[in-house]
Amino acid sequence: MSTLRHRMIAAMHMHGFSAHTHESYLAAVRGLAKYTRRSPDTLKPADLKRYFEYLVRERQLAPASVRLAYNGIRFFYLQVLAWPAVDLEVTLPKRAQIRLDESFAKYLRILAAIDRWSIPSRASPTPTRSLTTSGATATALR
Repeated sequence: MSTLRHRMIAAMHMHGFSAHTHESYLAAVRGLAKYTRRSPDTLKPADLKRYFEYLVRERQLAPASVRLAYNGIRFFYLQVLAWPAVDLEVTLPKRAQIRLDESFAKYLRILAAIDRWSIPSRASPTPTRSLTTSGATATALR
């Protein structure tokens, strides 16, 4: 185990990070080292910026994955290497937005489907409505 890795694990223990966070942050720094083919302590901010551009453009990682890598690498430079600040001009991808009208319509369809059928109680195992449907109900269920 390298000295930097050992120091990073010790810093994460001191901050009370979970085992999953340990794995994720270590993987982020390992990915950076693999991409640059250099030790992370020898990199400059421009190298970090290129790495994040690679994650967004070439690997097309989800916004949450890029943020996780960013936070892991930021933690490494601030806590392990004691950089005074990590001011990376990295443009993180925006989170996907759900259009309200689409999600609201989906919500209404779910409520309508629930309203058509009652949930059987434990006392009576059969539904209160018959399973045969009329043409109008069958069309609405499609």
